[in-house]
Amino acid sequence: MEDFTGKNRFVYNVLTGWGSYVVFLVSGFILPRLIDNNLSQVSLGIWDFGWSIINYLSVSDIGVGGSINRFVGKYRMENNIEELNGTISSAVLFQVLLGLTILLICLTLALQAPLLFSDKFANEIEPLRYVIVFLGGSLAVQLAFGASRGVVTGVHRWDLNNLLNATSRFVSVVAIASTLLLGGGLAIMSFFYFLTSLVTELVRTSLAFKVCPEFSLSFSGISRSRFKKIFLRLHPPSLCSRPQSSSPMPSDHLLWRFIIGLLHWFTLFRGSYSAFRW
Repeated sequence: MEDFTGKNRFVYNVLTGWGSYVVFLVSGFILPRLIDNNLSQVSLGIWDFGWSIINYLSVSDIGVGGSINRFVGKYRMENNIEELNGTISSAVLFQVLLGLTILLICLTLALQAPLLFSDKFANEIEPLRYVIVFLGGSLAVQLAFGASRGVVTGVHRWDLNNLLNATSRFVSVVAIASTLLLGGGLAIMSFFYFLTSLVTELVRTSLAFKVCPEFSLSFSGISRSRFKKIFLRLHPPSLCSRPQSSSPMPSDHLLWRFIIGLLHWFTLFRGSYSAFRW
């Protein structure tokens, strides 16, 4: 009989989680030095600036994809397949629209880069554009496929999710390092990162269907009530962390998250514009 509680995988899931963080930590020491040594400090600044934009845009991930894991576990245990697929499909629709919105914002920033950043990066506008587009595309892909992460973790396969994250990070680091050593620039680096992100999310989606055979997309199951149910259970990783509980999240938590998101965006564009115009 299947263990719906995930107790038999608890220790292994925790170990793989820490292992994936070690990969992220090590790569954080390697890549900046490689970029600085093989390109220039200016290129490193462009790479970091592109990431700062993406990090601020990631505030838009309010946790819809991650909140799915609770419903996956609940409805699988109840054998309520209709509600399972309807809830996941509603989350998928929201995540895809969110990903497309982020992609549109990044394309707009890239097109307006000469107007916004020409004073500081007068000779580096083209690399900056590529960095914004491809890193933004990576974020858009991750958001669009975010529900698959909730499905995989909802069946307590954190080990697979963590292993995939660590492998993706390792492959992207190897690809970027190889690009630098072979004389490539920021455009190729950011393209390889986008490509790695795309393949990773496609593999994660395939895993979601494999580890949760009951899961299938059901557009007829998308409804306002299911959207409301999902939004009452949000727990985004980057904002206002709170312990999970069995009670729905009060509306004031959602309001504060929305306000904090607006402040992050305001800080980004005000600070960036002032710094680069100065």
